[in-house]
Amino acid sequence: MNKISILSIFIFASILVGCKNESTEETETNAENTAKNASENMISLTKTQFANGRMKFSKITEESVPEVIHATGSVDVPPENKLTISSYIDGYIAKVPFLIGDRVKAGQLIASIESTAAIDLQKDYLDAMNRLDYLKSEYQRQQKLFEEKITAEKNYLRAKSEYQSEASKVAALEKQMGLLNISVASVKKGNITSNINIYSPIDGEITMINTSRGKHVQPSDEIIQVVNFDHLHMELDLFEKDLFNIKKGQDVYAFLPDHPADTLKSEIHLVGKAINPDSRTIKIHAHFKENEDLDNLAIGTFLEAEINTGVQKAFIIPSESIVEVDGKSYILVLQDTKGDHYQLKITEVTTGKTYQDKTVINNAGQLDQNKQILSKGAFELIQ
Repeated sequence: MNKISILSIFIFASILVGCKNESTEETETNAENTAKNASENMISLTKTQFANGRMKFSKITEESVPEVIHATGSVDVPPENKLTISSYIDGYIAKVPFLIGDRVKAGQLIASIESTAAIDLQKDYLDAMNRLDYLKSEYQRQQKLFEEKITAEKNYLRAKSEYQSEASKVAALEKQMGLLNISVASVKKGNITSNINIYSPIDGEITMINTSRGKHVQPSDEIIQVVNFDHLHMELDLFEKDLFNIKKGQDVYAFLPDHPADTLKSEIHLVGKAINPDSRTIKIHAHFKENEDLDNLAIGTFLEAEINTGVQKAFIIPSESIVEVDGKSYILVLQDTKGDHYQLKITEVTTGKTYQDKTVINNAGQLDQNKQILSKGAFELIQ
């Protein structure tokens, strides 16, 4: 009985010691894991590294953030500032003295055409003029005879009709020659030309040349396009669902997709009244603000735009300070400065809208807003 009791006590004591050892080992392991996790979330950075990397600190700030609606569109000019020039007559290109990008003045020669059809037109005009003189004389004679009741009324009416018809023909031929820049006065003197000069109707730049010397052209052919860039504007496509938040006078910030930081300020000038049935979008016409640098824009340049419809208070940080890793967003928060070292903590954040080069932080209330964050250089450290 005593032997059994002693043996039982020994076994029980062994179990207690074993459990104690296991508990101690588990506690030590948990402590090591906690220390390891804490270490993994911290980054130590020397002040020399900070300076060499041109890094910067900033703070979370509360600002008035614009409520924006996103849209896309392109650069354009008014229809009257963009002219496509045709020949109006069959012929062969004799001269094209300009290249795409050249500036021209209104009334400046931009092309010339050699045309046998122009010769026929002038000949028809001279023939019509000669016939008109005869018909006019005959009409006046028949009118006088009719008034004296010497001739029948039908003879008078026939002479009148033929004269008026020929006069209309002459007027039409003069109009055609005017379109071709042929001098009617010169043709009346018998000076017939085969050369048709084409002049620029506006000041602008050559944006398209669809011909070359010796090429045959027809009246429907587009030869040259001249564009006046004095009134560049944006034509934006806005989704139907956003229409009720848009009104004339709202500010618009446009940018090239590859250069989101380089914004161009503009203002809504017109809001369309017709919805595209296929895309369910509506046209918005916006004018660029004065002093905006538009030299690098061309007709058709694709732009993204943010339309400012109001403001709200929000906490923001520079967008550059946020690093995306596996679908999550992180920033580096300065925890402490020890001698020559900065102690930075990797902190997860939830982000909101981005405008210009700033991003809204939705969980700013969970962060110490008095602490500084690394606003430049975080990507290299976290990645």
